[in-house]
Amino acid sequence: MTGAEDPFWTDLIAAGVGMLAAVALSLGLLVLLVSLPYVGVRALAVLWRREWIPLVYNLRSLGRRRLMTLTTALVLAVVVFVLTAVLMLALGIEHTLASTGNPRNVKLIDENALSEWTSWVDSEQLPALGTLPGLARDPAGNPLLSPEMVVLIWAPRQGAVDADDGANLSVRGVQPVAFEVHPTRGLRGARFQPGTNQIVIGKALVGRFAGAELGGSMSFADRDWRVVGVLDHGGTAHDSEIWGDVEVMAPTFRRGYSTVTLTLDERADVVAVSAALGQNPDLSRLLAKREVEYWRALSENYVGFVRLLGSVVTVIFSFGAILGALNTMYAQVAARTREIGTLRAIGFKPRAVLTSLLAESVLLALAAGSVGVLAASLLGRMTFQLTTVQTLSEITYGFHLSPVLALGCLGFAGLMGYAGGLLPAWRASRLPIVEAVRAN
Repeated sequence: MTGAEDPFWTDLIAAGVGMLAAVALSLGLLVLLVSLPYVGVRALAVLWRREWIPLVYNLRSLGRRRLMTLTTALVLAVVVFVLTAVLMLALGIEHTLASTGNPRNVKLIDENALSEWTSWVDSEQLPALGTLPGLARDPAGNPLLSPEMVVLIWAPRQGAVDADDGANLSVRGVQPVAFEVHPTRGLRGARFQPGTNQIVIGKALVGRFAGAELGGSMSFADRDWRVVGVLDHGGTAHDSEIWGDVEVMAPTFRRGYSTVTLTLDERADVVAVSAALGQNPDLSRLLAKREVEYWRALSENYVGFVRLLGSVVTVIFSFGAILGALNTMYAQVAARTREIGTLRAIGFKPRAVLTSLLAESVLLALAAGSVGVLAASLLGRMTFQLTTVQTLSEITYGFHLSPVLALGCLGFAGLMGYAGGLLPAWRASRLPIVEAVRAN
């Protein structure tokens, strides 16, 4: 075995390359940070003394080398598109799960359970739970308390020819009160009738799985279940669930309650509920979490991973984009050396040349970045399905673009333009006037 094939040397070389890349990135960021105050002060001086070079001149200069300018803009746009798309994906996952639930709802699960899929609540605890402080009540005076059974099933996809072509779905056995505790935006068809094999499905399941349509029939747990309604939960995780009567589903799946969801009145607090649970020995093993916080926690690890992966890919791509901007601006400076010398000769200060060329590079990057963000915004009409370790079942998500995200990606584009234009602009501002005027 040669040294190059030795795992030790391979790992050592890889570690060395990674360290060099990290050092180069750190030095690059340090240069940018150090240069910002310097450039900012000179830019303010240019504005204050009205020494700016006309913007039309800069834009006209970019048009002289259209192929190079368009190539650089395309690379910048692709980088911003990738960054925006990845962050939209992460934000879509976070938005779907974090928006699931009612801010006034509290979810009770076993203190040793990681999620409601592995939790268990004894039915004998329900009367005591109905006496917890701060519970909201319906017009009849009944507490808004929804005991629920949650299990996973394997559902074949629509038109599947292979038994392995399917996905895990969440089945939630509920009582009629669940429709009050978990308000929906709309319902096509009807609610299930208690004591029957009727089910309602979330709108995200329609047409994707065998029988998942209004009037269809889905088979699981050795029984056929008739779909009588399609629920619209407003794009939350519940849109990817199947709901049925818990009194029928519990014996079918040989499973008891998994969780209990409570709706509190406007003055109640989850802290008071937790304190009441701790004071009752029969309820002390139950953990109270706000429903929105429970679902948000399920997204944290995966969203963090997606953002980290997207950041690494974007950093790698951005090096190419910055080099493209650097090459374009050096070519612009080389082609305009005589013009720059003339500007200096008629009285423009080095700071005006520096600010002008940097503005040109940043404007090019912002224009390209706007194209990248606009292209990524088209993904907002798309949905994707994902099964994670946290959710265990397939959930439909959408790409989500927020104003803050769009502005942040545009800011990143501007930063790439600044990084690519800094050295050429600095060189141009330091050209000797005589040599620049005599340049060919």
